[in-house]
Amino acid sequence: MLKKLITLAMAVAALGFAANIQANTIYDFNGLTPGVALTGNGGWTYGGGGTDLATASNTAATGWLGTGVYAQAGASGGTAANYALPNDFNWLVDNQDFDVSILSYDTTATGDFGLVALQSDPNLGDRQMLFGVAEDQWQAHTLKFWTGAIWNSGIVGSWQAYALPTFTAPKTLRVGNHFTAKGGGVYEMQRYYINMSDDPSTVVNIGTPYTSQVIPDLGAVWGAGRYFLYMNLAGKVDDIRIDQVPEPSTLALLACGLIGLLAYAWRKRK
Repeated sequence: MLKKLITLAMAVAALGFAANIQANTIYDFNGLTPGVALTGNGGWTYGGGGTDLATASNTAATGWLGTGVYAQAGASGGTAANYALPNDFNWLVDNQDFDVSILSYDTTATGDFGLVALQSDPNLGDRQMLFGVAEDQWQAHTLKFWTGAIWNSGIVGSWQAYALPTFTAPKTLRVGNHFTAKGGGVYEMQRYYINMSDDPSTVVNIGTPYTSQVIPDLGAVWGAGRYFLYMNLAGKVDDIRIDQVPEPSTLALLACGLIGLLAYAWRKRK
């Protein structure tokens, strides 16, 4: 009897954690054929805004930590492509912290871009969230962000650029936005990057946090979006993620339930 109850307790705990902890790579390019143009490859279509030269690649590069297949910019010209997001985001819990990020590549060479937009759709301009590494002739070694009105009730409709340290060799950076739930469907958004090549355990916050509009249903908002890539020259993108973890109170509740089950099992055995 005790063994059965312990098994039951462990099953309840596992279900609880599965329901509350989500750390999802929602797209990683591994379903694409390497060496083939991105357009027409696994559902990607040309998005306009430049020369369509992006490819799927699995070729190793100095300082690049993406695994398997990734998106590789073309040899010249800007590149834009888009792909429909998976539309089942019902697992996202409203009024709970979450995080969105990508792997991007800082090559230290002028002209390279590796930017990705989530929620980018011609009919959903207010939901755009574009970010990544840019090495252009005006702003070398920068992180660039563009945020639509739903996510940012302050600065809307303009690029925000932040200088990176001048690395002496190419680096892989995880670039993203962390959302802190403030209650009532409002989130505080913090831009950040992680130098995955040199210091993968350190989050570097950049810029000033800003506040979203009221977002009553995260699942519906994300389910209506698309990916949009803008890439140039040696830019690379991989591992698009949306992560959400439970609040401490949720974990505490789960732990209490598990302890209670084990205590009950112990008393029954006695």
